[in-house]
Amino acid sequence: MENKNWIDKPTRKQTFIFGSIGIVGTILLIISMTNFLTETPFQGIYFVFFVMLIINVITTTKIIRNYLRQNKK
Repeated sequence: MENKNWIDKPTRKQTFIFGSIGIVGTILLIISMTNFLTETPFQGIYFVFFVMLIINVITTTKIIRNYLRQNKK
């Protein structure tokens, strides 16, 4: 039996769903951590949010990259 990890071998549907959630989540996180129009997000008090953003972007990029590699073959 083959052990399939959905992050290493994502389907098209999983890539689309997680990519959409990742983009929307990133936008909502930036909007929620600052008053988007009046305050700069580059302040020390937002360090935890930036860590969450970086983890979100890395994971989303990894899934999309794995999907593209898998379909390139």
